[in-house]
Formats: sequence, structure tokens, C-alpha cells
Amino acid sequence: MKNEFKFIEKTAKNHIKFTSPEALCFDSRIEIFSNRQFTLDGCKRVLQFNDDYIKLGVKGGSIIIYGNGLNIGGFEDENATVKGNISSVEFCLGGGKTEKSDL
Repeated sequence: MKNEFKFIEKTAKNHIKFTSPEALCFDSRIEIFSNRQFTLDGCKRVLQFNDDYIKLGVKGGSIIIYGNGLNIGGFEDENATVKGNISSVEFCLGGGKTEKSDL
């Protein structure tokens, strides 16, 4: 089993395939509830935010949540909750490599 992300091209959308938890390259746990709530355990800090995107810093990179009406529902003990209408999530690994998943 490979420990990496793989893009699978399907029509106009890119879908991301998780082959193992280590593929994220950072010590984080992610939970996504429908397209309305994103919970990240292992968040070090909030890097940027507005109503359309929120960029969270994690060990080894960052995660950007795109959508509309986004807000940070809570941030406590390295646990961040983002609420709103989530359209995609982007994983930015330390070296500038980016993986994106459209929801």
C-alpha cells in the first residue's frame, strides 16, 4: 500500500484518494461533516481567513478550506472547527506541493 495522495481525473473534477493516514505528512486528524463542518485536530494556528477561505497551519504545511459563509466555530487545544458552506479543501505540504479535493 502506497503512502501518498493520488489524483484520479473524472470529467471536470479532481478527486483525491487517501491511501493511508500517513499520506497527510502531518500529525492531524480531520473530520468533515457533509459540506457544512470541518474539524481539524492538530491545528497550530490560523494563518488567514475571510468569508470565502480559511487557511490553517499544521505541522508540515497548511490546509485551506474554500467555500462561502465560512467562520471559525471554535479553536481550542489545537482543535479548530470551521463552519459554513464548504466547497473544497486544499492540502499544502511543506515544500509547496499542493493537493486539492473538491467536495
